[in-house]
Amino acid sequence: MASPKTPIVAQRGATISSMHAEIITPVARTLTSPQLHALFDILTHYETYDEVQLFRDPDTIAGYGYPFALQYNPDNTPSYAPKSTVPLLAGVLRSIVLPLPGVRDLPSDFWHVRFQGILSKLGEAELSESYDKGVLGVRKTLATAASAIHESVSRGLLGGVPKGPQRDLFGGYDKSKASDLSRAWDDVVHELTYGTLIDDLFEAATASSNLDDLPPAVLASVDYVIIHVATFMHHVLVLSSEGPYMLRLIEMVHKLIPYSAIRQVLRIGNVATMLNGLTKLLLAKMSMGSISNWIGLTRNADDGMNLLQWIISGVLSADSAEFRKTADNIEKAKDGPPKELLAKIREYIAKSRNFHDQTRERSFESPTSIISAILQGGADSLTMEQHAQCLEYLSACLAVRDREEITKVLCRHKPDHFTQAIRDVVNSFEPIIRSVHERIDLREHVSSVENILTDFIDTSKPKSKPIPISNVQTSNLKAEDAPTETRAPSIEDYVGLLERARQLVYNLIHDMLNKCPEVADQYRSYCKQVFKTVSSGQTSVPPQAESSSTSSFESAVEEVQSGAATNNDQTEGTHDVKPIPTEDKVANSVHPRTDEDTPSTMGWRKRRGGAGALSSNLQALFSALPSETRARVLTVVDAHAIYLAQLEELSLDRMQHILNDMQPQSQPETSNGNTDSGLESSNAKSEKNSSSNTLANGSLQVPEPSGDTHPSSRPGSSRSMTAVGLKLAKANSGIFSPVTASISGPGMFLSRWQQLLDETVVTPDVPGGQPRRGKDVKHALAQGKTVSSATKDAWDPEALTALVESGVPVPPEEERIVVEALGEQFKSLVADLVARMEV
Repeated sequence: MASPKTPIVAQRGATISSMHAEIITPVARTLTSPQLHALFDILTHYETYDEVQLFRDPDTIAGYGYPFALQYNPDNTPSYAPKSTVPLLAGVLRSIVLPLPGVRDLPSDFWHVRFQGILSKLGEAELSESYDKGVLGVRKTLATAASAIHESVSRGLLGGVPKGPQRDLFGGYDKSKASDLSRAWDDVVHELTYGTLIDDLFEAATASSNLDDLPPAVLASVDYVIIHVATFMHHVLVLSSEGPYMLRLIEMVHKLIPYSAIRQVLRIGNVATMLNGLTKLLLAKMSMGSISNWIGLTRNADDGMNLLQWIISGVLSADSAEFRKTADNIEKAKDGPPKELLAKIREYIAKSRNFHDQTRERSFESPTSIISAILQGGADSLTMEQHAQCLEYLSACLAVRDREEITKVLCRHKPDHFTQAIRDVVNSFEPIIRSVHERIDLREHVSSVENILTDFIDTSKPKSKPIPISNVQTSNLKAEDAPTETRAPSIEDYVGLLERARQLVYNLIHDMLNKCPEVADQYRSYCKQVFKTVSSGQTSVPPQAESSSTSSFESAVEEVQSGAATNNDQTEGTHDVKPIPTEDKVANSVHPRTDEDTPSTMGWRKRRGGAGALSSNLQALFSALPSETRARVLTVVDAHAIYLAQLEELSLDRMQHILNDMQPQSQPETSNGNTDSGLESSNAKSEKNSSSNTLANGSLQVPEPSGDTHPSSRPGSSRSMTAVGLKLAKANSGIFSPVTASISGPGMFLSRWQQLLDETVVTPDVPGGQPRRGKDVKHALAQGKTVSSATKDAWDPEALTALVESGVPVPPEEERIVVEALGEQFKSLVADLVARMEV
């Protein structure tokens, strides 16, 4: 489905690029490392999301390339597109997903018949657009989030990891400092790619289930990942208006999963019998139609749904009922829109894809609301209130139709691709399942999964009492009505959730590696293959990255910094205006230079190598541009390089604030005045050594979930957390709870994700109004979407987001200029690279 063309991002006031657009003379043909990195970032950012949007067209999957069929030969064998139309997506699938043990053994029919059939049918279903509904919705929120994460992975695969000297993973890493956590992550990635760390980790996890046996750099990098994942979870479930609604859907599915029955099936010792019982439990269809088809009385009669399909259908059906209520209330309203106009709206929904595209285009170009474009002259008689009701009616009807179409494709389609795809996956993983089941009691780990999900749901619910928001956020907003405390879960709460879960996950990994060596060898080889893909073999900065000692980028930074510093002097006492850092200033602020620093160890801050393995290719594309186009592109690239530097500094600052807010609290005293001996450990010793140290025993000191009952002690759990996990949870109970709540955290990808949401075009809310942007409606929730009573009105996502965004830099407005100049060439370049990948 084609949306109306999105114009360049709406005006955001003065930007970095406008402050130095006139100083770029003469136009350089050679880009520096930061400029190459910025160009690479822009191109992958927009290309990835453009590819994601292409899947609204059912024919896109045919042009994907291997393993999806373009067409079938006379002998019914598939042929594949020689060059993928979605090369970034195809590259990740081929290099990371397809080689995975178990996945690589899937039959070819799984991809070009089952999976391709499901995606094609979903494309043909023409699920609704954000433009028509007037809100962003869950699909838009998750699609943009997936795109932001995917583009980061794609850059790693295409650019590779620059090779430097061997890292000392047992060196000094202060886990209370964000800069050291970030350095540890880069050192670990480097050694995974070029060192022996993969073998070392497999051997360590095989020998012991104690996390403390891992190298300090690995422990620090795990904390780095935990804080980023916790921030992402907080962003999705707390700051997003769709978060409480998504949590309700997750909770509904969680309650419907038959964990007890699964544990009973896993008691069966014989692997073949166990797998047969498990597939029957999840996939068997018991209906008169299935029986009559089996004995031959009927053909293709509706054979009902299996358990998985029943869960999907039940959740979507219950969700649809709420939207139907909204539509019925509008139809029955006394002063509601005329019945004949509501009938026209329903007729519009049933029209073809081309008709929808034309109506949307007419609405965008007029400009007028989608309701006015649908009703045309009939909308003139509507009052403003009736017009708003029509928008709600259209949104509710589209929501019902979406859920019906998804149910039809996944649960009622003939042939049943969904059920057969699940059977293919089970058969493909059978050797691995057989090996694991023979040596490991999986019931314990199923219970751990159940408890982790329950803990996740409890953590995502409101606190019983509000706690103060970290003053790092509240000091950045001058509004008098800005919230100073909240009942919403904090980032520290999600850090605690992940900390409680990671030992349980590590226990499973240890059991598998220790007791199933043949499985361990398969995954060891897979990991080496993946990291071999990202090894760029690059040992020094490309010549083109050092060819200009004084580039337009450095001039632009100096100009902008002096202007920003002047503004900062004029606004003394405020916190939302900061000098724009130079590249060196950013590097030194988060990773101070020492005598031991070398160009290689500083490379992770200095963008050395620019676009990595693609540096020379991007340089050639840029140099081939006409002089005038090159000047406009260079202006945007320079501004984007500064924007990325600001984002990186902000990300490190926010991680540091979280670490600071997680200071251990003083331990309770026993009757004899001593601290509780059960908690006296290296935690207390670490606190004595450094009052700022927030980590001990290789893990962050974390709070309990906001609910009153921890899942490990909840009645009715057939099997709670493992002993180690339970001990960890109890040790953290209430002792290290932060006194403030952090609502913003690290992650440059979060800003790139938010940019995609903010640029989304949605219908005007009044006749004759201008099209709105995602930033205007991102806190609106569609009528009919329900949340749990505990979560409803517990916090205001809009107010919290205002605090989070108060100090975030905005990207240059003209980024699309770069895409228009180089987008097609970049896509063709990546498609050629993907076509040469081994599959």
